[in-house]
Amino acid sequence: MALQYITASLAIVLLFQFTWIGVLLESVVNRKLPEKSKLFSLIPLVIGTFFATNVLTDGIGSLNWLGVLFGALSAVSYSTFILLSGRIALKANPITKTALMITGGFIICAIFLPPTFFTNWHLFAELSLKYGLILGFLGPFFSTLMFSKGVPLTGSGLASILGAAELPTATLMSAIVLKETVGAPQYFGIILILIGIVLPEFLKRKSLQSA
Repeated sequence: MALQYITASLAIVLLFQFTWIGVLLESVVNRKLPEKSKLFSLIPLVIGTFFATNVLTDGIGSLNWLGVLFGALSAVSYSTFILLSGRIALKANPITKTALMITGGFIICAIFLPPTFFTNWHLFAELSLKYGLILGFLGPFFSTLMFSKGVPLTGSGLASILGAAELPTATLMSAIVLKETVGAPQYFGIILILIGIVLPEFLKRKSLQSA
């Protein structure tokens, strides 16, 4: 829904606000204040977001606030997904867990966006053959399966860092495939966001080595 109002490069930046939202959710669930390293990492995240969204160059009036709202909600849902992936049904079969999560996701999407195209067989076949199979595999199936299997092994902190590869990849793809304009300030902001994601885990590992 966000992509109907904002560019793909802006949408992925908003999605990556899951990093600090995840820190907030984790502190609420654990009833414990975040570590200093995590709080310190929020500085480059916030500064990087301003650069990556082009607010400093284009002005705040250039943003479509409905698209920003949907993008922010995607970050909240993604943060919840990562948190729950590392806590719920850890011993369950990853494929079974993935199937149940995809089914639940389809039901929720169908409620908000009824799949009326099912009745149009020509449109259904075109969407399925051209986009549906590829997006279905790479999106809800493969990524959910890998998260279900990987997050319990790595922990949510390291999973967030590994997932950070999505940000530069999606930005480059939006420029190459969608021909969107991605300027130097946006790339600088993305670098800052990546630093903010990696920094807390780096400081944590460094403190463990020195202990």
